Amino acid sequence: MINGPSLCVILDSPEVTLSGSPGSASNAFITGRVVLGSRSAATLRNLTVSFRPRRKKLFQSTYSVTPLIDIHTTLVEDAITPSHIIHTINHREGKLEWRFSLTIPGDTAETVFTRDIFIAYEVVAEARLRSAFGSLLASKPQHIAVKRVPMLDSQWVSLVSEPITETAKWQGRLELTLLSPSRVITDSQPVPVRGVLRPMEKGIKMLRAGFQITERTISDVDAFGMSHSISATHIINENLTDIIAGHSTNRLGCGSAGIEASFAELLTSDRAVAMGLPIDQDISVARSLTVPAAYTGIQYDVRRGPVRVTHDLVFSAAIADESGNVHNLRLATPIFVLPDIAASGVNLPRYEEVGFDTLIEAATVDVDVLDTQPQIECTEESPLALLGYKSCGDLPPPSYTGSNQLLDTSELTGPQSVGSASSRLRRLCSRALLRQPHASAELLSL
Repeated sequence: MINGPSLCVILDSPEVTLSGSPGSASNAFITGRVVLGSRSAATLRNLTVSFRPRRKKLFQSTYSVTPLIDIHTTLVEDAITPSHIIHTINHREGKLEWRFSLTIPGDTAETVFTRDIFIAYEVVAEARLRSAFGSLLASKPQHIAVKRVPMLDSQWVSLVSEPITETAKWQGRLELTLLSPSRVITDSQPVPVRGVLRPMEKGIKMLRAGFQITERTISDVDAFGMSHSISATHIINENLTDIIAGHSTNRLGCGSAGIEASFAELLTSDRAVAMGLPIDQDISVARSLTVPAAYTGIQYDVRRGPVRVTHDLVFSAAIADESGNVHNLRLATPIFVLPDIAASGVNLPRYEEVGFDTLIEAATVDVDVLDTQPQIECTEESPLALLGYKSCGDLPPPSYTGSNQLLDTSELTGPQSVGSASSRLRRLCSRALLRQPHASAELLSL
């Protein structure tokens, strides 16, 4: 029987990348070798290599929603290797090798791991041997990730690689601006971000400001395999500057509980408000957000399939007005998390060349404190949400009245569901139909 290192699969790459949308992408290829010890070769009858969904492990709590697929090729049949198969013998190590190639359809669903469900694949070598007790079957799996990137020469790439410049106004009293070099980011890389608060009247103080990368997943199947739509949003990374405490915190993987906890712990006493930073000129907050590793910390954007994944970059600020009332403001815009091959192909501009000087005046105050204090634990979910997303050429930045209730933007945007406008942007990007490289997100206040 084949066991241990006697049979193994060696892939040329641990991942296979599909270029283009599921409806237009060409087939991709998985290549590698199957290595077999020479002691087992004498009894080998059949040897095949297959690409199939990864099997669920014993006691594994997550549920597989991987579409059924079985692509295989035969390397040995009835103890004979076909002439088109490359077969070599390594006498020094006493091993035999077979080269293989598998063709993967362009509409194969991408690899995704969420808390409850996953889509994953493996390449499996299966060998059948003769023995005194009949045929013995042995197999060796090797995990492989399926990724998808846009065509590097598509209009979508040139549009989303433009720098982010989002601006919105709160009640005509304060203007928030969010800046970043590109809408496309990749895993395991830092993302430089900058937020600017520009006063439009006196008496407002900043208590806390920060940035978040949020991830939203939508699935058609729950953890028990039941068919119904489920959505969840959680924070991937959060970086906060607390003026009152005098320190910054940087946290990875806060989960859904962290969306409101950042500002829920804010002190609202007269003393806390008095310690706020007066916004009597432009205040700039610059940070670098760390994007975690793919699959374990963050998922790539997925537009179609059993699981869809989208991401937002959020600039949040807690302020106090002249009456001492505290307001939490949130400015969000869509971003796209793609594999490194896609992010590097969009020719991202240098951070210092983004042109921040056109928005930030010389009188800007930079907020910067040391990351030396303990991190704040996340406790509960935030009711704040992005209501809309408009092209900057459509309407001027919205200005709202009323600060303690969910804002009605029907007069500006017409009837629409929560997040529908940002979803529209994502659809336009994926179809290469986006006409405006810049956009302004709407602002919420609680």
